[in-house]
Amino acid sequence: MNEFVERKKRYLFIDFDIHNLLTANGRPVGGSCLRQYYFGLGLREQGHEVGYLTHMGIDSALGEKSGFTIVPGFDPIWGIRCLRWLYYRFPRLIYAVRGYNPDYVIQTSSGNITGLIAMICKILSITFVHLIASDIDVDHRLKQKTSRFQYQVYRWGLWNCPVIVCQNQYQAECLRKRFPEKKIGLLPNPIQISETISKHNPAEHRSFFAWVGNFRSIKNLQRLLRIVKKHQDVHFVVAGKRIENSDSMTDSALRDLEKCRNVNFTGYLSRSEVFELLARAKALLNTSDAEGFPNTYLEALLAGTPVISLGIDPNSLLSRHEMGFVTTEAEIGKVFIDGFTSFDYESFHWKALEYLRKNHDHRLIARKLCEFLESPYPV
Repeated sequence: MNEFVERKKRYLFIDFDIHNLLTANGRPVGGSCLRQYYFGLGLREQGHEVGYLTHMGIDSALGEKSGFTIVPGFDPIWGIRCLRWLYYRFPRLIYAVRGYNPDYVIQTSSGNITGLIAMICKILSITFVHLIASDIDVDHRLKQKTSRFQYQVYRWGLWNCPVIVCQNQYQAECLRKRFPEKKIGLLPNPIQISETISKHNPAEHRSFFAWVGNFRSIKNLQRLLRIVKKHQDVHFVVAGKRIENSDSMTDSALRDLEKCRNVNFTGYLSRSEVFELLARAKALLNTSDAEGFPNTYLEALLAGTPVISLGIDPNSLLSRHEMGFVTTEAEIGKVFIDGFTSFDYESFHWKALEYLRKNHDHRLIARKLCEFLESPYPV
């Protein structure tokens, strides 16, 4: 066994949605939460101790059932708005992190919490690892989509984070230019291969194109609406749920999509239900403006279903590895027709599984994370 893996460590993930994932309570869970869950699952299966720092009030037994430790952080509704981060949440987080005493603290997604955790780890002399969640977190686009204060706090967190893990080559290149002395690694998203649907669905059992995700602006439902209206002879199934404080353009697109005869909405689906949906789809359609590494791509491949993307192709997953199609809004009609007239789902199913086992198995990626964190810099 590799020498790095033999040294057991204690990892603490910062995740305020993990209880929604573990309980499958119907509340939307983003890809960042799922990514951290699979990292934690892989680390735990290799004998490491894994904890998730989340909101107070979450049943500790929830983590025990999954083999994780639930570390209570703070009450999300307690305190005076704008001031509570300083006088309540910050001290509570220091107390929680110190009490768990991890070797590594891991956090993902941009925001105030990144800067706060970076400061706490500096105070406690604990290694802070930040997982990049989206391409917009590494370039100028984040500045346009968040408040000036949040942007500056997140930027400070990146500057004071000793280790950053990227999802794709674009993220790594951007950050290595900005932080040439920082330890920056590239690890694709992990997924649990054992969750796969063992038997593929043939073409005659696939009758629609699936769209899966939370309904928010970056997913570009306006683009989906234009495609649906232009190709009324094509059947689409949309799975997802509105998020709190959704933008007006997304809400408007959803209202119009609900009026389209060639669209069916399933509402929020559990992870197992998503797999079942994708297994009956001709392909998964992605209309996003930006992503990091969509977990829905990996879920589609597990179900033996190719992906159609309007530009999002992390690490050339679709083009170089032939896991789907990269096209444009203007040309997508040709893909709907020519790409699936005689598509061989059986051979694709086995090819996709082989690719996933070699590149995304959660145990493999967790082992690579351990090796990266323990290795000297540069790597």
